[in-house]
Amino acid sequence: MHKLNIFNIPLKGKILIESSAGTGKTFTIIIIYIRLILGINTKYLYKKPLSVKKILILTYTNYGSLEIKKKIYENINILLRSCIEKKCSNNILLKIFKKIKDFKTSIKILLKAKKQINNASIFTIHVFCKKILETYALELNIPFKYKLLKNKSILYEQSVINFWRKYFYKLEFNIVKYIVYKIKTPKNLLKIISPWLNGKLPNFENIPIKKESILLKKFKEIIEIIKKIKKKWNKNKNKIISIILSLKVNKKIYNKKNLLIWFNKITNWVYDKNTIEFIPKILKYFRISIINKNKKITDIKKYKIFYFIEELFNKKSSLYYHIISFAIIKTREIIKKEKVNKNLISFDDLINVINTSIKNKNFKKISKKINKKYPVTIIDEFQDTDYNQYKIFDNIYNKKKKFTLLLVGDPKQAIYDFRNADIFSYIKITSKISKKFNLITNWRSSPRIVKSINKIFSIKDKPFVLDKIPFTKSKYNKINSNLSFILNKKKQPAIKIWYIENNELNYSNNKLSIAQKCAYEICSWLKYSKKNKSYIVNKIKMSKPLCPSDITILVKNNKEAKIICKTFKKNNLQTFYLSNNNNIYSTNEAKEILLILKATINPENINILKNSLITNIINFNIFEISKIEKNKNLYYTFIKKFKSYYQIWKKFGIISLFNIILSDFNIIKNYNIIDNNEQKIINILHIGELLHKIYYETNNKNNIINYLEKKINNTEKTKKNEQIRYNNIHNKIKVMTIHKSKGLEFPIVWIPFITNYNKINRNIYHNRNNFNKVLNLQKNNKKLIEEEILSENIRKFYVALTRAIYNCNIVVILTNKKKETNINNQNELNYLINNKNELNFKKYLINFQKIFSKNEINISYFKNKKNINYNEINFIKEKEKIYYLKHTLKNNSQINSFSSIKKEELKNKKLYIKKNIKKNNILTPHNFPRGKYYGNFLHKLLENIDFNKPLNYNFINKKIKNIELNKNWTPIIIDWLKNILNKQLNKKNICLSKIKKNKYKKELKFYIKIKKIITKNIFNKMMCYYDNISLQSPKLKFNKLSGILTGSIDMIFNWQNKYYLIDYKSNWLGYSDKSYSYMKLKNTIIQYRYDLQYNIYALALHKYLKQKMKNYKFEKNFGGIFYLFIRGINNNNKHGIFFKKIKFNFVNEFNKFFK
Repeated sequence: MHKLNIFNIPLKGKILIESSAGTGKTFTIIIIYIRLILGINTKYLYKKPLSVKKILILTYTNYGSLEIKKKIYENINILLRSCIEKKCSNNILLKIFKKIKDFKTSIKILLKAKKQINNASIFTIHVFCKKILETYALELNIPFKYKLLKNKSILYEQSVINFWRKYFYKLEFNIVKYIVYKIKTPKNLLKIISPWLNGKLPNFENIPIKKESILLKKFKEIIEIIKKIKKKWNKNKNKIISIILSLKVNKKIYNKKNLLIWFNKITNWVYDKNTIEFIPKILKYFRISIINKNKKITDIKKYKIFYFIEELFNKKSSLYYHIISFAIIKTREIIKKEKVNKNLISFDDLINVINTSIKNKNFKKISKKINKKYPVTIIDEFQDTDYNQYKIFDNIYNKKKKFTLLLVGDPKQAIYDFRNADIFSYIKITSKISKKFNLITNWRSSPRIVKSINKIFSIKDKPFVLDKIPFTKSKYNKINSNLSFILNKKKQPAIKIWYIENNELNYSNNKLSIAQKCAYEICSWLKYSKKNKSYIVNKIKMSKPLCPSDITILVKNNKEAKIICKTFKKNNLQTFYLSNNNNIYSTNEAKEILLILKATINPENINILKNSLITNIINFNIFEISKIEKNKNLYYTFIKKFKSYYQIWKKFGIISLFNIILSDFNIIKNYNIIDNNEQKIINILHIGELLHKIYYETNNKNNIINYLEKKINNTEKTKKNEQIRYNNIHNKIKVMTIHKSKGLEFPIVWIPFITNYNKINRNIYHNRNNFNKVLNLQKNNKKLIEEEILSENIRKFYVALTRAIYNCNIVVILTNKKKETNINNQNELNYLINNKNELNFKKYLINFQKIFSKNEINISYFKNKKNINYNEINFIKEKEKIYYLKHTLKNNSQINSFSSIKKEELKNKKLYIKKNIKKNNILTPHNFPRGKYYGNFLHKLLENIDFNKPLNYNFINKKIKNIELNKNWTPIIIDWLKNILNKQLNKKNICLSKIKKNKYKKELKFYIKIKKIITKNIFNKMMCYYDNISLQSPKLKFNKLSGILTGSIDMIFNWQNKYYLIDYKSNWLGYSDKSYSYMKLKNTIIQYRYDLQYNIYALALHKYLKQKMKNYKFEKNFGGIFYLFIRGINNNNKHGIFFKKIKFNFVNEFNKFFK
C-alpha cells in the first residue's frame, strides 16, 4: 500500500484508494475529476481532456450522486474564478492551479464543464445498469417494455403465501403441525428467507431438499428416534439419575435438585402422545455432546439413550434446515415465474441481467462501446459494492489498453451488511489489484482524537478480527492543533470512557439508566455554558459557547433512539432524531387528515364523522362527542359544516379546505409549542401542499383518499418532497443511528450503548477460502458467524468514534464474566483494548489508561445520580420560555401574526378613549355600533357580496337580523356598501365594482416559515430605514420571532397587470368625514402600528405572486396597498382611503428571514 499523491497518481488500469475516516475521500475524487477534465498529467493515457460525460462516477445512493455533483460544480466554479483572476486562494486547488499552463483553454474547458454538469455521468449502479439495458436492448435480447419493480415486498409476500399453499398444504398433518409450531405463519417464513430471495443463491451446508416427499421421510426418521428414546427412558428411568451422578459431571448444573425437576418433566413427555413439537428443552442436558464436555464416556452400550438424544437434536435441527432451504428454492422459482409473466425487473435483476449477458457473443462489442463512452469509471464507497456489481466493470474493461477503473473505499467503514453489502467481496476483489494507495491525513478531527483512535486500534494485531482488514495509523492535520473542548476552565480529553458497575443496573432497564446519566452530564455541560464555562475552541483559537446542536448521540437502532429522546425530554433537553424514515406520510397527522377527508366526502356516516372529530387535529373529547350524539340539531350542524367543506374542496382545492378547517376549529391558536405541536402544524400544511398537487392532476376526491391510504401504508421509499420539514432543529441535540451518521462529522459525540450486549441471530458465514456465503441454519460453524458479527460491530464502533471533531464519550458497563474473554462473547471495546485477556474489566481499564496521556483518553466512573431531580434543571433561556393557558397562546408563541406582535406592543398602553359620546338619532356609518363583533360583521359582508352584481336586500336584511340589529339599518348599510363599491380609489380609476370576478381573490390566508430568528432590534432598524411611517412610530417590543408567520389578507386584485391588496378597517375615528382625512388615517396607522401589518402582507403577496406568476417582477407587477377605513368612505370626498407603495429593497431584505 503506497501513500497517495492525488496530483501525480498515474490513472491507468485498476487502482484502489483506501481512505480512512476524515481523510478527504470525496475531495480526492473531485481533484482527480478536475485533473481528467483539464488533462493534467493524463496525456500519456488520453490525448485530449475528457468531457464530464466521459467520466463515470458511481455512488451508493441517489443522495450521494447529488452531493458529489454539487461539490464538483462548486470546485469547478472556484477554479474557474481563479483562472480568470489568475490568482488562487484555495490551498488545495492551488496545486492544480500551478500546473495550468494555458489559462484561456482551461477557462473554456471549465466553462463548458460548468454548463454540462447536469448531464455529467454521475449515477448509482442501478441507474447505470438501467441505462445500459435501455441503450443495448436489441443486442442483449432484452424486451423493450418492462416494468421496473421498485417495491419487492408485495411480490415477495404473495409468493411466500403461494408457496405455503402449494407445498405445505399437501403434507401430512403431523409435519404441518410441526411447521406451524416452528414457523407459525407465511409472514414469519418471509422474515426468515427474505435475504435469500434475490441475488445469488447461497451455498448450503448440506444438499438442499427439492421434493416435499423427502421432507416427509426426514420427519418419519425423527419420529422413530423419539419412539426409541421414550422406550429406553421408560426402561431405564430409575437408573438415569444415578448414572449421571456417577459420571462426576459439573455438580453446579447436574445437582440432585435440577436432575429431579428434569427427570419429572421428561417422564411426563415420555407418556405424552404429542411428538416432535413438544420435545422438552431440558432434554438437551442428556445429549452425549453436553455430558462429554464434563466427562468423557467410553462405554456406548451402557449410555445408549444419551446417543439417541444426541441424534434426535441433530435430526431435528436438520429437518428445520431442510424446510427453510426447500422454502428458499421453491419461493425463488415462484418469484421468477411471476416476474416473467408480468414483465417485471427489480434493481437487483438489472445487475443479474447484465452479468448473464456477459456470456452473449455481442457483449464484446458492447463492452468496447461502453469503454469508448466511459474511458474512466470511479466507484465511490467501494466497500459497499458486492461482487456481482464489480464483475460488470471487470468484464467491460478486461483486456482493454486504455481505461481507468478507480475504486475508492474503506473496509473499516463497511457497515451496511443488512443491505447486502459484503466486506468479503471487497477482500476478494482487492486481493487481485496491484496498484493500491491510501489516504492517511485526517482533516476532520483534533490531533488528540486522531492519536487516541490510532492507539485504540493498534493494541491488537487484528483489530477488525478478520485478517484482510488492516488498520493504518492516520496522521493529524497541524491546522487542527487548536481544536479543543473546554469545561469549567479545563481542557477535556479527546475520548472519555464512562464506566458503570453492572450491579448498579437492573438488566432490563440498563439502557434507561445509562440515558439518564448521559442526560444529567449533558445538562451540567449546558449549565456551565450559560456561565461561559463550557465552550469549544476552533482552528483559529476563536471560542464558541457550547450549545445543544454541538452534541450528537449515536445509537444502533430506533429503540435506543426512543429511549434517549424520552429520557432527555424529562430533563428539558430538546432532541431531534434523524431517522431513515422521515416520511411525512408516516406521521399521525397523515392518518388524521385521511379521517377528516373521509368525513368531508361522507359526513352522514356517524362513525366516520366521529373518527374525524376525535383526531388530535380537531381534538374533540368524549363528552363533546356524546353531546353531538344526543343532540340531533348539533349533529346536523356538523353534517352541514362538513358538507360545506366538500363544496370548498370542490371549488377552491384542498389547501383552501385545510385553511378553513384550521380557522374553524382554532387549530393554530389551540396548538401550543410544547409537545412538538408546532411541528404538527407544519406537517398538516406540508401534507396539504402535496395532496393539492395530486388533486390538481387527478381532480378526483376518491382518488385522493386512495392515494393517501397507499402512501400511509407504504413509506419504505421517501421522495425528497415527502421528507418531513423540521422546524428549529438548530438548537437541539441530534440523535442519529451510526449507519445514518456515516460520512458526517459532529463537534461532540456520545456513544452510550455501543458496549451493550445485543444478541444478533445470524445464519450465514463466509467460506474463508473462496469468500462465498454459506447458509448455516444448523449453526455448525458458530465461531465463524460470531467472528463476522464482532468484526461488523467493531467497524460500526470505528465509524462512531471517527465522527467526533473535539470530543467523544463512550459508556461502558463493567462485568466480571469469564465468558467475555472468549471472542464469541466480547463486546467491541473489550476486544480492542483487552490484549491480555484480563478477566477483571476494571483492571484492564486501568492498564489501558496507562498507555494514554489524560489529554487523550480519560476513564471516569459514572456516578449514580439517584437523588437529583433532573426536571429542576431547566436550560431553556428565560426569554424563550413558553407560558401557556388552556386554549390561548401568549405572544411568545412561535406561531406569529400581526395581531400577536401588536398585542405585545399595546398590552401595557392605556389608549385614550373619549368618554363624552354624542347621541345622534340619525343613523349613519359614523354612529354604527363599534367593537370587534360589529367590525367582523362588516368584514363578513364585504367578503360575501359579489362586487359585480346589485346588492341583495334580503341577504343583507337576514345578516342584520342574525346580529340582532335594528332593521332600520338595512337601507343605511346598503347605501354605505354602494359608496364603498363605487368609490374611485385613485387616479387610475380603480373601483371595486369595476373589478371583474376572475381578477380578485378574497380572504387570502398565508403561512410563511421563518428561516432566521428575527429580533426586535433588527426588525425596527430595517423598517425605520425603508419606511417613513415606521420611522415616526414607537419602536416595536416583542421577543424573538421564529416558527411560522401567519395572517389573512382581506382581498387582492389585478388592475392593468398590477396587483394590489386591500385591508378593510372598521375603526371609529370620529362623527364626521373629516375625522378620516389622510393625516388622521396616517396617525391611526402610526398609533396601531398598521405599518407592520401592511409590510407583512406585502411580503406575503410578493411571495404568492413569485410562486404563481411567470416572469414576475416586483417593480412591474406589484401595485401597492389600500387601507379602506370604511366608516369614512363617501363619494362626495376623498376621505377614508390610505394608499402605500412598498419599496422593493425592503421586501427583498425582509424576505431573507423566510423560507
